[in-house]
Amino acid sequence: MNILGVDIGGTKISVCVGTQKGNVLHSKRIPTVFVDTPEAGLHKIKELAYEIFSETQIDIDSIEVVGTSVPGPVDVANGLLLNPPNLKLDKCTRCKESRRPVPSPCPHEQ
Repeated sequence: MNILGVDIGGTKISVCVGTQKGNVLHSKRIPTVFVDTPEAGLHKIKELAYEIFSETQIDIDSIEVVGTSVPGPVDVANGLLLNPPNLKLDKCTRCKESRRPVPSPCPHEQ
């Protein structure tokens, strides 16, 4: 089992693939300044994930868990970020899609 981690921050967006034991297999990151809309942010997250899969030959089907870290308060029930610092994502309904940056569903959504 592998884990996909996504860290959306005020200065950078990081995506990594790791093991259940906490070993990071590969990671990529970009400055957040290149993301000016929620759609662009989600696209970059997916792009970074697929770059990792392509560069490492890690099978996308090996991802069983996706973890996402975001700054500020989160309305988990409605999938909303609430006024995250330095990000243009306040009450972004598109952020619900961040639960599925890869085609495989997360186990907790089944």
